[in-house]
Amino acid sequence: MSARFTETPADDLVGIKPLTTSERKWCEDLAALLGRAPKRLALYTIGDAWLGVVDKAAESKAERETGHGCEDGYAERLGFGLGCAKGRIIIHGVSG
Repeated sequence: MSARFTETPADDLVGIKPLTTSERKWCEDLAALLGRAPKRLALYTIGDAWLGVVDKAAESKAERETGHGCEDGYAERLGFGLGCAKGRIIIHGVSG
């Protein structure tokens, strides 16, 4: 999967302005950064201004063995949480 940012067409926006040039550039840079992530890593959030970083293989193993992945603090409790990247932008955790 190639890393890229796809902007919502202005005609599809309801009651909000389209991205500014600098906002669009930031989104494109974020997509490029995420596209360069090491294969070993995965990210998760519960809906905060942070992303948890985990070892993908260890998370998959823990989920198979315990039934728990990243949810509810299990990454740290089960020892596959590698750290946390904090910022000022809220990352909403939604189910898909």
